[in-house]
Amino acid sequence: MSCWACEQPTSVFYRVDAVPAGSCVLLSTPEAALDYPTGELRLSHCSNCGLVQNDAFDESLLDYASGYEASQSFSPTFTAFAHRLADGLIERYGLEAARILEPGCGDGDFLALMVERTGGTGLGLDPAHVPGRLPCGMDDRIEVRRELFTPNSAVTGDLIVCRHTLEHIRDLPSFVEATQRAAARTPGSVVVFEVPESYRILAGGAFWDVYYEHSTYFTPASVIDLFRRFGLHPRHVWLAFDDQYIIIEAGSDPAGRLEVPAMAGDVADVVSTFASRVAERASVWAGMIEGARRPVVWGASSKAVGFMASVPGVTHAVDINPHKHGSYLAGSGVPVIGPDDLAAIEPDLVVVMNPIYAQEIRAMLQERRVEADLVALV
Repeated sequence: MSCWACEQPTSVFYRVDAVPAGSCVLLSTPEAALDYPTGELRLSHCSNCGLVQNDAFDESLLDYASGYEASQSFSPTFTAFAHRLADGLIERYGLEAARILEPGCGDGDFLALMVERTGGTGLGLDPAHVPGRLPCGMDDRIEVRRELFTPNSAVTGDLIVCRHTLEHIRDLPSFVEATQRAAARTPGSVVVFEVPESYRILAGGAFWDVYYEHSTYFTPASVIDLFRRFGLHPRHVWLAFDDQYIIIEAGSDPAGRLEVPAMAGDVADVVSTFASRVAERASVWAGMIEGARRPVVWGASSKAVGFMASVPGVTHAVDINPHKHGSYLAGSGVPVIGPDDLAAIEPDLVVVMNPIYAQEIRAMLQERRVEADLVALV
């Protein structure tokens, strides 16, 4: 197999025969969740540009337009992060009254935030967008089209922002080319992408962060290489959200000196031992779940689907997003409940899918007088 970014040969280092093809889909019955389509993971590494990709990825297995729910905006922790990001971009690039373009805008929360903060207008492109989810009063300033972003999309903006979409894309050259063309239509346009940082995943054997929807896995070096390869010039690259995310700021015009965050090592150093790390960590977590009387996970999203694909025995998944309540997780059929339902379940173990939310979750457990051991995936 050749690399989707640079077309050089790749080397496979990790395989799983069947995992749920969708991680954030809302399924109405346990039967539908258990019967949900699966796909193969066959992760490979490109020693030339550093990209990690799932060679077995088949985008026809995914349906982002039906029952897809990935919003994190109900969390005060995540909302505060989004506000800091928005304010920093506005201050750095003088985006007052700007036109904001967001491919992969989801429910439009960040697009609405940027429009509100800048006093400008917004255009979102996302086939999975659910109409009616934009904040009240924004309909005259924001347009969302339920369509894909391609090189033929005749769109532009003073800011082109794309958060947690690139890692879902198989055709990387086409998507980055579409971004470059959109940026070139507006002189001085700023491009900002946010993707998961993958060195920590591979070095730590974080199997819960590897799932079918993510066709590609990036480090700062590999995303910089991708941008440069297809005509975007990085200006600033940094790690955010407890170093879980890479944020790259770029433009269609050449930039000056680029500073890259210091990393603990190179992906090439850890891919060969990833499978053994996964086996060790899955065994530890399986023992912990097996030893609990009524274990639940907190965070009914991709991490939970990835976790339970390797570690069975969880009884419920908790999430503060009300749109998820009453649904079931793909693959496991585990029901999704809200925090107010926990007291009746009386869990003895709560596994936090993302440690950055641990303090927020601990406070909600205390408010509801739920006594359980709280542990986080790290």
